[in-house]
Amino acid sequence: MNKFYLSIAVLCASLCAGGACAQEPVRRVYTLDEIFALADRNSKSLRPSFTAIDEAREAVRVAKNDRLPDIDASLSFSYLGDGTMMECDFTQVERAPMPHLGNNFALEVSQIIYSGGAVSNGIAIAQLQEENARLDWAKDRNKVRFLLAGSTLLSSPCW
Repeated sequence: MNKFYLSIAVLCASLCAGGACAQEPVRRVYTLDEIFALADRNSKSLRPSFTAIDEAREAVRVAKNDRLPDIDASLSFSYLGDGTMMECDFTQVERAPMPHLGNNFALEVSQIIYSGGAVSNGIAIAQLQEENARLDWAKDRNKVRFLLAGSTLLSSPCW
């Protein structure tokens, strides 16, 4: 008799387990703007565009550095020992006294005065590349947004 009640209890528990949940499923409705903001933050296809914008911004900064003067400085110290002269058979040795310490200091400063517009054109090209990177990012962002909007409209319960 115990086996009968035990099998009935197992059967009832297995049939009733489908309706028993620890949590209720939470349904949240996202607006299209919230979906777009989430996509802008987390999209893997937009990350290369962000990197391209950062690289282009750095290229503009480097191009603007060409307007600055170049300063080169070098400093060296040296020590020379006495010179030694010998015969071919190493019999006669003569020492020649020489100055021992030496130093050298060089400073070079250069500034581009006229380059025929190469510096300003280089800066303009770098700025155009930065603008191009921003436009590519906007194109990629719009592509992701159109995909999201299309999939959102197709999966909405109103259809």
